[in-house]
Parts: sequence; structure tokens; C-alpha cells
Amino acid sequence: MINTPLSLAVLIGTAAGSSQIPTPLEKFRHAAAVSFFDGTCQFMTGDVIFHAAGFRDDLRSRFDKQSGLTIYHASEVPAKCVAKALKAARQAGFNDVQDEVGEIHLGLP
Repeated sequence: MINTPLSLAVLIGTAAGSSQIPTPLEKFRHAAAVSFFDGTCQFMTGDVIFHAAGFRDDLRSRFDKQSGLTIYHASEVPAKCVAKALKAARQAGFNDVQDEVGEIHLGLP
């Protein structure tokens, strides 16, 4: 004989779980960084440091512009450096460019 309260709890749990719609994976985003050192803006893709023109050229030649790009920076980085990074990314062909205060974490979440 089946225990009715237990059966009801199992059915309710199953029904609640089946109504959840899986969320799609987020769009892949490239990551870059901008910093300020010794009076100059420095731009990074991976472990390579560039001035603005080199940053733009590297983004243009090695990155998929259909993906988004997030440019990370510390809160004390001058706004002019962040603006140069965003401009270089757009000149490289990125339409989806964001800046975010933080640092790039290369490990798994």
C-alpha cells in the first residue's frame, strides 16, 4: 500500500521541478584590462601589455568580434584610460563592449 501523504509530496515536487525552464548559457565574452602606471594608460589582453594602438590592433587581429568584450579596471584607473580602451575596442570592430571595475579571474568559477 502506498503512503498517500508521501506520494502527494513526491508528485508536488515533480510538478514543481518540471515547470522550471532551463536558462540559456550566457553569450561568450572576451576579457581585457586597462591600468594606469607611471603616468600612462596600459591595456592588456592576456599577459601582453599594449599602448592604445597596439591594443586595438591585437583585438582586431586575434579576437572574435561577434563575441562581447568586457574591459576590467581598478576603481582608481583614470576615466580617460577606460574611455581609450572602449574606443580602441569599438575601432577594432566590437559592438558589445562593457567596462567593469574588477579583475580578470582566469580560473574556473
